[in-house]
Amino acid sequence: MSQALDTSPAGVAAGGGLGLARAALLAGVGLAAGVGFALFAGPGPSKHEPKAEASVALEAQTAQHELPELIVNLADSQGQRYLKVRVAIVVRGAQLEQAKQRLQQGQAALRDLLIRLLSSKQIQEVESVEAKESIKLEILNLINQSMFPDAEATAEQLYFMEFLIQ
Repeated sequence: MSQALDTSPAGVAAGGGLGLARAALLAGVGLAAGVGFALFAGPGPSKHEPKAEASVALEAQTAQHELPELIVNLADSQGQRYLKVRVAIVVRGAQLEQAKQRLQQGQAALRDLLIRLLSSKQIQEVESVEAKESIKLEILNLINQSMFPDAEATAEQLYFMEFLIQ
């Protein structure tokens, strides 16, 4: 059953300050709604658009070149252990078309470079995560020295698309 609230001046003075509690509750709800709208409202014209354009322009300055899979025997394994890799090279620079063409035309040299480097590694030198990162850096340095000595473009990143030790 419902109780009757005493809203007379005497009842309010006796501690039934329901009006003040309602006002505080409504103010809190209004404040929360305002904060929620400010945080979650869709973006209007903002300062973030130039950054988006800059990231698109940055992506346009890179190119990716994938090499076919490569299988090499690991050092000191008497032909019993091998490494199968497939890599993608990300190149950045002002003259990307020339850089992509250089990678395509130099594919035999790239494969030779990878064969010589990877076949010189022992199993312990390729197993750990740190070893793989070290190999990536070695490969990038060799690519930049051999393919891009004049630095119109540089091999910036290398991804292992496949890395299998058998």
